[in-house]
Amino acid sequence: MRLTLAFALLALPATAQDLDLLPFPVIEVAGEDAEAEWHRLRDAPGTPVIIGDADAVTNLIDMFDPQWDEFYPLSPQEVVAVANDLAFPGALYDIRAAEHADFVAWMKDNDYETDLPDTFDPVAIAELDMGRWPFFYIPPQEIISLNDWETGRPVNTAYIAILPTENPWEAPAYLRFGGWNANPSPEIHVAALRQWFNDYGAEPIVIAHDQMELWAPNRPTDQDAAIALAITHFHYDADVVLQGVGTISALAADRMRAPYWYFWWD
Repeated sequence: MRLTLAFALLALPATAQDLDLLPFPVIEVAGEDAEAEWHRLRDAPGTPVIIGDADAVTNLIDMFDPQWDEFYPLSPQEVVAVANDLAFPGALYDIRAAEHADFVAWMKDNDYETDLPDTFDPVAIAELDMGRWPFFYIPPQEIISLNDWETGRPVNTAYIAILPTENPWEAPAYLRFGGWNANPSPEIHVAALRQWFNDYGAEPIVIAHDQMELWAPNRPTDQDAAIALAITHFHYDADVVLQGVGTISALAADRMRAPYWYFWWD
């Protein structure tokens, strides 16, 4: 009964007092206005990031409970310092290579057949899910992570965090985002967003619970560049292909044509 009650309390909308538990200011806006408000706040000090609806914010508040300090032992500044020493995507591929080796070994130990190669090659692995180029693919032209999954309409209320950094790629460090399941650790996220900011001007517009969406004002201009980016995005977030657009070619078309890049980790 206690666990059930605790879960129910966590599902309640965040209150102003709850928001004071976060180590940065948070603004409440109507869901339909969140995107425009985020663009406006980009000209103000700090880095704005939409952190989701009331449920997502309640989950975020919980992540800043002292019980999670052991899981996130580094301060935001320390996470950024670690990320600054990482080469991306090499650091991500090293992690996926270790995961791949463990999985292949487990399959063999348990006498399961697999068509996966023994060694990890990011391009070769991606080829298994490449698919054909979707010439008629029309990507969404607005953020989708704030839409209600049942109605397709924007959530009633959204929250925007104002993070104490002028570098948008550092947002995952301040939000304690990542480090569970296949979701990369915060320092990998920071290194990735730094690379995509440098290459495409991409900035995180939404980081909410298990979703991230980047605003990408510049994008790949040809199929080869788009596929190369999509391969990296696939290894960064396989769910966006395997439980999303279906193929890496479809993801490449999305990254080439969509102003917002969506990621989701199950």
